[in-house]
Amino acid sequence: MAQSIDYYMRLPYPVEVVPGEDGYFARVEDLPGCTAWADDLLKLWPAVEQSKQAWIEDALKSQRRVPKPKEIERNLTYSGRVLVRMPKSLHGDLVRRARLEEASLNQFIVTSLARAIGLTDTS
Repeated sequence: MAQSIDYYMRLPYPVEVVPGEDGYFARVEDLPGCTAWADDLLKLWPAVEQSKQAWIEDALKSQRRVPKPKEIERNLTYSGRVLVRMPKSLHGDLVRRARLEEASLNQFIVTSLARAIGLTDTS
């Protein structure tokens, strides 16, 4: 029995993001050919979600198998640590925003990421 589109949309598919001169390119790693592009990083995540939904809808209509994220299949554990490289100007902007929020840079980034994906609890 096939799962619903809502089921697949809630799964944590890994997304590879590649910055370019004109914007950002994203690829949903476990959905072959599922890509998105945006000229602004803030516009990229909605574009990824739209592309992912279209990919899954097409697969379900065509009765093709929708793969689950490999992390789920391998039952990986995570350390909670991520190394992120970014432009110096973005780093400076994040530091200034964290100060305005009276938060550490780490907590500001974690909270911002959680909000971006619809989470409210960052513990």
